[in-house]
Amino acid sequence: MISTPYYRVGNIQVDNQYKAWREIVTSRQAFRFVCYEQEYDQIDWTQEPTESWNEILRNKCDLLRQRYRRLSLFYSAGRDSDHILQCFDRFGIPLDQLILIETPLQPSKYFEFEHYIVPRAKLYQQHWPQCKIKIIKLDKDLFERYYRDNWLESSGMTFTIGCFNPAQFSWLTEHAVRAEPNHGVIVGSEKPRIVLEDDKFYSVILDKSVEFFLSSLTNFELFYYSPDYPKVHVKQTWMVLRHLEQHYNQLTAEFLQDFCGNPFSDYYDEFCQSCGRGIAWNLNLDLQNGKNKYQGNGLDPKLVITTDYANAHNWQSLHHYQQAFDFLAQSMPQAFQQSNPRLGTKGIWGKKYFLKEYKPVSVDKI
Repeated sequence: MISTPYYRVGNIQVDNQYKAWREIVTSRQAFRFVCYEQEYDQIDWTQEPTESWNEILRNKCDLLRQRYRRLSLFYSAGRDSDHILQCFDRFGIPLDQLILIETPLQPSKYFEFEHYIVPRAKLYQQHWPQCKIKIIKLDKDLFERYYRDNWLESSGMTFTIGCFNPAQFSWLTEHAVRAEPNHGVIVGSEKPRIVLEDDKFYSVILDKSVEFFLSSLTNFELFYYSPDYPKVHVKQTWMVLRHLEQHYNQLTAEFLQDFCGNPFSDYYDEFCQSCGRGIAWNLNLDLQNGKNKYQGNGLDPKLVITTDYANAHNWQSLHHYQQAFDFLAQSMPQAFQQSNPRLGTKGIWGKKYFLKEYKPVSVDKI
């Protein structure tokens, strides 16, 4: 049985971010994010897989196609999901469905949806006519279904960077896609993160990197992380590490945080290419250069537009959201950035996996 990500607080295991932080705050026990440790512990992270990146990707696509009777991909035309789509297309392995998310209340994202995401999905459909396109509309009805009065308690719940936005992909898989166990649903998650501590490189996963994708569903596939074929994640990690060592003489923890952990940095395109996502099909577009991502908190202007609209039209979902966040600000402010739930939670690290020693190039050799 393949494991799914969860939080461990003391001896308690939960798959709900709110319950994890509530337990952290009240119990003051040791805590961590557990992401596929059962499988990752069996890997020698100090060795790069000998297979080529293309071989590993083909094997991954084959594995998914053989496992599920029906196979879908959440498609946003971004660097990850577009790379996955091109892999299936290039290797001649069919997908049954592309799932697109329509955001009618966010003008800039809706423009991308209408002019770039849908046309690229239809272009794939021309190659594979049997592939269906399903559109999930983030409208009032979906907000009302997600933000019920007990939404904090639901399985797999995360604060999704503190935003008023029901785009929690595992919830959409269960309640909008309604995927059965033999229906695999792929998301483009996630790029590797490398940290430098005491002159040692480690691979690590931060819960904030995947909080839109946390799930206890075993048919919910994080393409680059899922542990059924961990060579994907190990290979992409080593490709980034080799790139860094070949192109930068001096590396610091702060630089790695910017390179691997900041989609708004000047290194985003370089990072994408170094971890095997290929060349952007249009680097001028925000959905390809990373600039269309939410600014890491619920105060992002793209999200405030939705909040203002919901407030003007008296949505019950917004009332439940605001009521919950007011409660959180009073009951557990230490869980959040600057004690503000709308800025999202503080990150929780997973287990670190040692890659290699760092041997910086001395200045006189540069």
